[in-house]
Amino acid sequence: MSKPNRLHKAAILFNFVKLVKEVFFGTIIGFLATFKNIDLGGFWFILLYVSLFIIGAAIISTLQWYRFTYVVEQDQLKIESGIFIKKKRTISFNRIQAIDVSEGIVHRVFKLAKVEVQTAGGDVTSKAEAVLSAISREKAYEWKELLQVKKEIEQELDEEPKEEIVKTISTPRLLLAASTTNGFGVFLSIVALVGSQFGQFIPNPIYEAVYGWMLNLSVPVLIIFSVIGALFLWGTATLGIWIKYSFFTIRKADDGLQLSHGLLEKKHLTLSTNRIQAISVREDLLRQWLGYATVHAEVVGGRLDAKDGGTSVLLFPLLKKTEVESFLEQFVPDYQPEVLQHVLPKRSRKRYLFRVLFPVVLAAIPILYFLPTYSWILIILLVLASLLGVFQYKDSGYTLAGDKLILSSRRISKSTVVMFRKRIQSLTISDHYLQQRESLKTLKCSVAAIGGVGKTFAYKDGDEDQIQELFSWYSFQEK
Repeated sequence: MSKPNRLHKAAILFNFVKLVKEVFFGTIIGFLATFKNIDLGGFWFILLYVSLFIIGAAIISTLQWYRFTYVVEQDQLKIESGIFIKKKRTISFNRIQAIDVSEGIVHRVFKLAKVEVQTAGGDVTSKAEAVLSAISREKAYEWKELLQVKKEIEQELDEEPKEEIVKTISTPRLLLAASTTNGFGVFLSIVALVGSQFGQFIPNPIYEAVYGWMLNLSVPVLIIFSVIGALFLWGTATLGIWIKYSFFTIRKADDGLQLSHGLLEKKHLTLSTNRIQAISVREDLLRQWLGYATVHAEVVGGRLDAKDGGTSVLLFPLLKKTEVESFLEQFVPDYQPEVLQHVLPKRSRKRYLFRVLFPVVLAAIPILYFLPTYSWILIILLVLASLLGVFQYKDSGYTLAGDKLILSSRRISKSTVVMFRKRIQSLTISDHYLQQRESLKTLKCSVAAIGGVGKTFAYKDGDEDQIQELFSWYSFQEK
């Protein structure tokens, strides 16, 4: 193709939604919440302001669509964009590592797809090199197939073809994964944040009436309401995870991993094994008790539906712990975890207990003062915090196996990370006065670090000699 092409007109809607999300909910709501006592002219003037914003956003979205053109010619993708400042970008097919295709509800109605082009270098902000928000579904998969064929041609001729390995998740397993996810806590935090801002718009008489009614309720009734609310949020988070990861499939072919999932929005992601910096096996408290874990890949560059700062990609939503070894052997055979050879010294245990008990003790002071009748709750919290501290202490350890380092630790969830020395971007050791008295040190190693952005794993309060051994192993120093 040599003639410039525009995206489908549905891209105007996508641009509009993106603009509203970035500007309206961030700026407009913040402004109204800050200046809620300022007279803006009454309801009709506020309606006028909102209407003008919507009209302006629609005009900008239309101009963005009109000024965005792309063309594919001579193994290159050329893109021009920008309303006032014209930007030109050329991406060679030789640099493209993956073409990720996703289909939302609107995409499916018009038989469209969203294409994200991932290149070799990636980006510091973990964004795709180029995004085509609305092109025909046939064209999107044609490009993806073209890249796959190109990679197959580049392989050595004498290399034997590899058998494709595919693994999917069953519906009962997915429901178990959704109902035991720790995403409930994140969802609760978002609801609390939105709720705190939404309260700014509630009329003062209604707000004061509801607040007064809640103050008159007894503590047991408040606890019941809290439990009902928590169950509602848990159900909502469960439904969201189930919708997001329905039909989850991972496929390995030609040293690359292809992932697809989604009920309402279908996502097709491609991950080169060369971009994997570490593999982590995570066990939430409930999942660990049930004997399950999830597997994540820490990657460098590209978005790939990443979490945790843009570096972590979910390889499989839920596996039995007995299945993890065979799963890794099939899809990432180099990253096999091993039995921990070194654990924390006994003198570290009191430090782990102190870290989790100290916040509870601080919270206990106002509770004992204002609600002494319910001091029994503190006993439960102290017991739970003590158990967490013990688990954190027992689950920490490491193993050195040649050029491979396996680190195990726990915050709330247990995490076992497998990484190679050549993939570790930096390794630091530190101590403070209290640690020095006990001959203890803390080790932190970072992977997938580009421009200072990456994932860091810590091994806290380890024996000084053990930490020094790890530092010497990384820096190739002899004892």
